[in-house]
Amino acid sequence: MPPTIYEVSKLAGVSLATVSRVMNDSGKVSPVTRKKVEDAMNELGYRPNSNAQSLASNRSNSVGVIVPVLYGPFYGEMLSGIETELRAAGKHLIITTGDDNEAGEKAGVEFLLSRSCDALILRLDSVSDDYLVELRDRNKTPFVVLDRQVPKILDRCIYLDNELGGYLATQSV
Repeated sequence: MPPTIYEVSKLAGVSLATVSRVMNDSGKVSPVTRKKVEDAMNELGYRPNSNAQSLASNRSNSVGVIVPVLYGPFYGEMLSGIETELRAAGKHLIITTGDDNEAGEKAGVEFLLSRSCDALILRLDSVSDDYLVELRDRNKTPFVVLDRQVPKILDRCIYLDNELGGYLATQSV
C-alpha cells in the first residue's frame, strides 16, 4: 500500500496542515520544516494522490483539448505548444479527438467533462453552434473554441479573420 500523508506527517513530526502547505506551496513554512517534510516524502516514496487533491481543492490541474484528428503537422504543433504552456503553469493536458464527426465530437467533450478538467480548449467542426451555446449554459467548466465564430459566444471564440488577412496580404507596403 502506498504511503499516506499521515505517515509523512508522523515521520516529519509536523501537522497534516503543514504537510499540505508544503505540497501545495501555500502558506508560510520555514525552510527547515519544509526540508523535514520533503525528506519524509522522499524517504517514504510518497506521491500525492491527485484524486484526493482534486476533491480537496475542487481543481484537477488539467486542461482538456479536443481536436478533429491527431495526425498531420498542424495539430501536432498546436498540441505541443499548448502542452508546453500548460506545463509551465503546472497543469497537465488531456487530449481526445472528435473523429471529425458530430457524435465523436460530443462524446469527446463529454469525456473531458467527466475527467473534471479545469478548462477546455475545443477545436470542433461538426457540432452545431446551438450545441456550443448549450454547453456554455449547462456547464460551469470554462472553455474556448478555436478557429470558429459562434455569434452567441464570441467571447469564447479564438479565430482568424481570413478575409481581412487576405486583403492585407495584397496591399503594397
